[in-house]
Amino acid sequence: MATCEDSNLRIWLRVPDGSRLEVSVVGNVDDETQDQFVADATVIDTNEVQKDWTDDMLRPGPKKATLKSPHDYNVTVHVTFAAKDSAQVQARVVKPKGGTYGKEYCYHIDGKAGDIVSCTLIAVTE
Repeated sequence: MATCEDSNLRIWLRVPDGSRLEVSVVGNVDDETQDQFVADATVIDTNEVQKDWTDDMLRPGPKKATLKSPHDYNVTVHVTFAAKDSAQVQARVVKPKGGTYGKEYCYHIDGKAGDIVSCTLIAVTE
């Protein structure tokens, strides 16, 4: 996966029809304690069809979604912290015949109890 230095926004443009978006939320792999967060996502396409992805879909993930042209997809991932912890939102687009399309995404989040941190992933199909 990508180095974890991305911002809270990633946009993939001209995504080939039939590509697959893969999204995961992972805890700190260097820490053996239980993750102190939950994750969910809201997915909206250009037809205003909304789908909700739950914590068990994203962790360990990846949650996979096929991207169909001529739709655009907006995925907002929310990470809610119960205590001090860190998480990474990881995503990539896989072309229909395999191989990663564009750059993989990794957003590192540090949070404390009560924090809700979000990031947005946008895929615009051809």
